[in-house]
Amino acid sequence: MKGINLLKVVAAPLWLIFQCLPVLAQPQHAEKGKSRPNVIIILTDDMGVGDIGAFGGSMVPTPYIDKLAV
Repeated sequence: MKGINLLKVVAAPLWLIFQCLPVLAQPQHAEKGKSRPNVIIILTDDMGVGDIGAFGGSMVPTPYIDKLAV
């Protein structure tokens, strides 16, 4: 039985994200009086739900991520 090629599993989603970034980064002209939502993409590896302080994690302090969660 063949094992899963980790490079293919990781490379495909990253390739898709990086292909979408230029489209997302282009300025869009909003109508007067309407504001666009801000979008922040945080890419982490091996992070669980309880690892940041906003969700109860206490092992590693994450004050800036906690401010985003509030």
